[in-house]
Amino acid sequence: VLLHGYGADSRLSLPKLSTMTSVRVDVAPADTLEAPKLASHTLGELAVAGASSTLTLPLLANADGTSLGAFDGATLSLPALTSLSTNLASCSPCYQLAVRGPGSVLSLPNLASLSALDNGPYVPFLGIGAQDGGHLDLSGLTTIAPPAFVSVLVDAYGAGTIVDLTSLAVFDPAKVNFYEGGGAEILR
Repeated sequence: VLLHGYGADSRLSLPKLSTMTSVRVDVAPADTLEAPKLASHTLGELAVAGASSTLTLPLLANADGTSLGAFDGATLSLPALTSLSTNLASCSPCYQLAVRGPGSVLSLPNLASLSALDNGPYVPFLGIGAQDGGHLDLSGLTTIAPPAFVSVLVDAYGAGTIVDLTSLAVFDPAKVNFYEGGGAEILR
């Protein structure tokens, strides 16, 4: 299932929706998504794009298996999300948390634990990526705990790019790889 606005100023109003499963949601420039009661979006994708696009889902506490992204100046904020298990089978290879472009923000400030659903040995890494001036706020993340066969790539590239991992305390250095280049910073 795909939820996507078509045309300038499209509006998706879902005032009673509390749960979504296996849904791809794309919020494009000048689109609006209203889902004030959405508490669970699992096994899907949530992407916001465009400088005029901001999406805050204040009640979303379960996004297990969902890829999250903010692109081209957009902001995606999920303040209620405290743990996340990514779905490695949903893409191969890809970044399960991604932000790209100047002014883009993926804000998960209360996310404390990041792991991966054990979908078999098909995808060898869990990707966390920020590029070209994007800001990935994982300032509350204390633990990264992937399955045994999975490596974690934290990738930041481009001037002004920031990945905030200032609270990260528990991870296996043999399995978590940090890469920063082109003026990017990974704060830890």
